[in-house]
Amino acid sequence: MNEYLRNQKIIALTPEYYPDFVEELKKSLTLFATDERQIKKWRLLYRPLICPTTLFAFSTSHLLLEFHPDYQKYYSKIHACCMMLKDYLDSKEGEEFKTLLACAFQDSYDFEESSYGELEVAAAFHKSVYNMMTVDEIETFLY
Repeated sequence: MNEYLRNQKIIALTPEYYPDFVEELKKSLTLFATDERQIKKWRLLYRPLICPTTLFAFSTSHLLLEFHPDYQKYYSKIHACCMMLKDYLDSKEGEEFKTLLACAFQDSYDFEESSYGELEVAAAFHKSVYNMMTVDEIETFLY
């Protein structure tokens, strides 16, 4: 349910509220990047699940855009916000934040390949289906 509500919020965004949403993304990513339990779960799930799912969603987005108007709204708005966040990360002002994220993710991210969609996945990670299992359950499931 949390993901549904978050998606509805994104669909309803208007351009004047993009900066506010980007600030929310930054806050969520900061919480993510400073929570060792979340980071451990992310790193365990990244290669086998998060990366392939994110890449699949990104690569098939053009097809879904044709069939569902809400997905078109969601995609264009989250993409615009992720690009604003990317611009921040690439700026002098965002250097410290970029370092924080790089330390948290280590080698478990590929923002460019997902067109920065992984930032949205990480920002919503604490409320996502990915976070329903404990670290021990994830390790048992994977190994």
